[in-house]
Amino acid sequence: MYAEDFIYDGRLLSDYGCMICSFGTSSGMETVGTGAQIALTTVTMHNGTRRSIVGAKYSEFIKSTFYICKNPCTYEDITMSPTEYRELVKWLNRRRFLPLRFISTIMPSPDPCYYNAMFNIQKITAGDKIIGAELTMETDSPFGHGEERVETVMPGYDGQDYIDYVSDEVGFIYPKVRIALMGVGNLTIHNSMDEEEMVITSCSNGEVIVMDGERQTLQSNFSAHDIYDCFNYNFIKLVSHLETGRNTFTSSVPCSIQITYSPIIRDLPL
Repeated sequence: MYAEDFIYDGRLLSDYGCMICSFGTSSGMETVGTGAQIALTTVTMHNGTRRSIVGAKYSEFIKSTFYICKNPCTYEDITMSPTEYRELVKWLNRRRFLPLRFISTIMPSPDPCYYNAMFNIQKITAGDKIIGAELTMETDSPFGHGEERVETVMPGYDGQDYIDYVSDEVGFIYPKVRIALMGVGNLTIHNSMDEEEMVITSCSNGEVIVMDGERQTLQSNFSAHDIYDCFNYNFIKLVSHLETGRNTFTSSVPCSIQITYSPIIRDLPL
């Protein structure tokens, strides 16, 4: 990914008169850590000639270091004043993850990639002048995400409808789900890509059920429905295989299922 600018917590780097840059590099080639490094737990077999995977998880999140300076196309003097540097520190060096997207006018991406990131910042000086800053970015995830998508399926009795789940990751996520019931009964929703079914008993016509699988929460607009006692705790998933991301849903009760998710994008932060 090539970028000259970024937007962080709703503010552009260029709003501060700065741009992404490099200092004194003699070659355009570099190796950049992108996170998504997989750590394996294995056991050996056949007298140590083979090993088998018993567990795999991401061992680190994305971390990248890059540089910024005042834009020489805008300023004749590109040194930063102490006040300008402190304004950058106040904006970037905060104790929580905030939304970040890199921007390029030269090589724009057709699929904008977002990160939740935080920065450490160090001053770059030449003599007694501040000429730029080194930014070390760390994210809350091993990959980036695309713009949020909202998809709706409407499976009926013995009917089906599908979503083409977009993801660079083979596996599954728990999306946000809103189910609007158009019938009465025990609700069973099956996804063709998932071996587990979601079941909620004693549903009513006109009931709206909202679930957040990531936070493991469930709500109904019908307060009389003791929904947690009626739920089998299989939250709806979106699943991606290597060949396809088509998730076909069937439902025992007619309903509208609204699914909200952000596609996983495995791209370099810079």
